[in-house]
Amino acid sequence: MYISKALDKVPHDLLLLTQLLHVVHHATEALDKKDDYHIISFDFSKAFDKVPHDLLLLKLRNYKFNKCICDWIENWLKNRVSVVAANGQRSEEFAVLSGVPQG
Repeated sequence: MYISKALDKVPHDLLLLTQLLHVVHHATEALDKKDDYHIISFDFSKAFDKVPHDLLLLKLRNYKFNKCICDWIENWLKNRVSVVAANGQRSEEFAVLSGVPQG
């Protein structure tokens, strides 16, 4: 895998901030030079709410998406679990096989 295991220990908010600073730095640098700067942004929050993860990954690979992108999405979605809590009771953990992580 291309992403170091060390990144697993970095707080999620710090990774987001680091990426945001990286984008802002390079975007302003391009603007200063009057160069083009292109950004692709993914918002998975609603697009894949009901799509099974394995089907999504199969389709992305069938459409010849870059292997690194597919691996990144797979790592982002795999090993997700959830619980239901109500009236002071908690369910057992169960695998999340569709939808995207939120919150």
